[in-house]
Amino acid sequence: MRPKKVIVPAWLSKVSYVIGIALILASLIINILPPGEVAAYTNVVADYKLNLSHIYCVNGEVEVHFVLLNVPDGITPGTLDYTYGSIPPTSQSGNVWHYFD
Repeated sequence: MRPKKVIVPAWLSKVSYVIGIALILASLIINILPPGEVAAYTNVVADYKLNLSHIYCVNGEVEVHFVLLNVPDGITPGTLDYTYGSIPPTSQSGNVWHYFD
């Protein structure tokens, strides 16, 4: 028995042709004009750690103390935002920054 002949719609043939041409042009462009070199990111991200130091009741109010560890020299951390508000850094000792609220 003879296999049946598969009929490909004309529009599918044209779409395949256009896609093929587009891929050939893209490969020519990439080979003629290769992308520039990408510089490696050399800064090492510090191993920051944010610890909750304590929660106390002070004069009938809650005092929260966070400690941000491993801050590199010359870096001043920004405001600490959390569920109940924002706290600017209050003091520094070595590579540790303190936040009181």
